[in-house]
Amino acid sequence: MGETRLARHMFLWCLSAVYMFAFASVYVQIPGLYGNEGLLPARWMLRVSGKSVWEQLTDSPTLLWFGPRLGLDTQQCMELLSLSGALLSLAATAIPTLRDCRVYLVLWMLYLSLYQVGQVFLYFQWDNLLLEVGFLAILVAPMNMPWGWRLHAHDNMTFWLVRWLLFRLMFASGVVKLTSRCPTWWGLTAVTYHYETQCIPTPLAWFAHQLPVWFQKLSVVGTYVIEIGGPFLFFSPIRRHRLTAFYMQVLLQVLIILSGNYNFFNLLTIVLCFSLLDDEHVNFWLCRRTPREERTSLQTLLSRFCLLVELAVYALLAYWTFLYFDLKVDWDKKSVSSKTAFTHFEFNRFLKLVTVPSIWIGVLSLTWEIVTAKFKSACLKGVFWRLWSTVHWAVFAVATASMFAISLVPYTFIEYEANSNIWPGVRKAYEQSDRYQLVNSYGLFRRMTGVGGRPEVVIEGSMDGSTWIDKPPVRRASETWLPRTLKFVGDHVRDVPAPLLLWTLFSSAATVCLVNTLCSRTRPPQHSHCRPAQPTSEQMAKKEKEERKVEKKNKNMNIKEEEDEEEREKEKEEEDAEGEDEKDKTKEMVEEKGKDDDATNEEDVDVSEENEEDDNDEDEEQTSEEKDHVRKRK
Repeated sequence: MGETRLARHMFLWCLSAVYMFAFASVYVQIPGLYGNEGLLPARWMLRVSGKSVWEQLTDSPTLLWFGPRLGLDTQQCMELLSLSGALLSLAATAIPTLRDCRVYLVLWMLYLSLYQVGQVFLYFQWDNLLLEVGFLAILVAPMNMPWGWRLHAHDNMTFWLVRWLLFRLMFASGVVKLTSRCPTWWGLTAVTYHYETQCIPTPLAWFAHQLPVWFQKLSVVGTYVIEIGGPFLFFSPIRRHRLTAFYMQVLLQVLIILSGNYNFFNLLTIVLCFSLLDDEHVNFWLCRRTPREERTSLQTLLSRFCLLVELAVYALLAYWTFLYFDLKVDWDKKSVSSKTAFTHFEFNRFLKLVTVPSIWIGVLSLTWEIVTAKFKSACLKGVFWRLWSTVHWAVFAVATASMFAISLVPYTFIEYEANSNIWPGVRKAYEQSDRYQLVNSYGLFRRMTGVGGRPEVVIEGSMDGSTWIDKPPVRRASETWLPRTLKFVGDHVRDVPAPLLLWTLFSSAATVCLVNTLCSRTRPPQHSHCRPAQPTSEQMAKKEKEERKVEKKNKNMNIKEEEDEEEREKEKEEEDAEGEDEKDKTKEMVEEKGKDDDATNEEDVDVSEENEEDDNDEDEEQTSEEKDHVRKRK
């Protein structure tokens, strides 16, 4: 890949703007969401304990722990952090010198501090993505300030991590749509529900919903091609492949922005796409002429060969699209029919075949960038600068390789066998760094919502605590009770309910948590329309675990008692059976002896009677001993 100096500057500039939108959006929503009288006060997350500051930062890495030492409560401290982040990111957007790695370190720490107490309102994928991209910006950004130094040998190497993140984001987003077995994604009818059931649609979403069904299904096919097939072009050695992939990804994100408001998520994805560009193409956008070098015959032959390979890849991608989605053009109806021509088993087999090779493709691409960076550092003039550049290269090479290795754990969540084969040391490193959100797993729109209708949340308000007024569901910006004039400032919607609240209500799990909290805080428990506050998920899990232990213990005790009872009954039955057999044998012997005595003399009769009496006495003694034995066993 060629020089990427201008592409990096574009990446850092746009990331600063996204940071500004994110901090400003949180700042204006703090009183209603996290304030002392908000929906979910942030002070609930910062319980006073006897731990030291270091232990508190280890448990929950947030700068809000220093608020009481500065005389600020949690709400004031959150507002201070948000306002500081917005102003600092605005300054970094306006002043190129401030696009420094230390500035991005401060921005990342500020947003991480807000994320730790954000609860359900900041647990969306765009917040995780912003933290991961923000940490990568620390490695990508140079040291531009007067006390820093200017060494750029490692720039392409660290900038490669942004491209790898874009690959993980897009490929996983396409794969989870099919692994979820959602009937709308498999039937290619997902967007027929999407435009009218999404959280915050734009006015253009209504027109998109009116498009014919065949076009909607074809757009789903295009989404699969862009999200599953397109990401493999990111690592192609052919420059035009990367540029084609760039425009494919940007087209998808722009269409999503035009039809719905997803906060800064789509803007941040476009920022990641700048990692596919080089300075030559950026100069083409800026209408700057770059001098062209004369090509030799070998270079001309190589460029023609690359052109043939490029066309072959496009043709193969189009062939697979027509084959696996059964595309057929109906010229009479002027439409294109499509359907999935593969099964879930076949797709899982494809996923197993692709996941591990995609990792090795990343390994080879990263190795090339590391070797190229080492060659650049070795070509510097001067022994001191060459040695210092080598040390610089070694540090960033280790950091880049470590980030790549850790990212393999969340990336392989899409395929079980590949994830189970991850080296335990890498898995342990991922678990230790998980609290800082350095790497994350992604999967957009795993299942399409709103299919067949869905339950809506009805919010009631009261001024006196006795009379409650219902309001319509707050899920669309086009509801009649909302203001008609909407003003979009960045990605924050004014004059409408907080976007973070809308997205929380859009998520069913977060809605349950929020409604229970509202119910416990706004109405007394004895209210007929309100349920008492529900325990937290941790309490529920702990309670269920204890109940399972008690149930298992009782079950084992019952089984043991039943087994002992059965053994006692069996022993008793065996003893009774043995006693009855002995009695029967004795009676038979007596009867036989009685018959013989009738034919003999009276003396024999007397003798037999005496013998019979002796036998009866013995039987009675034996029976009494058996009864005593049974009584002792019982």
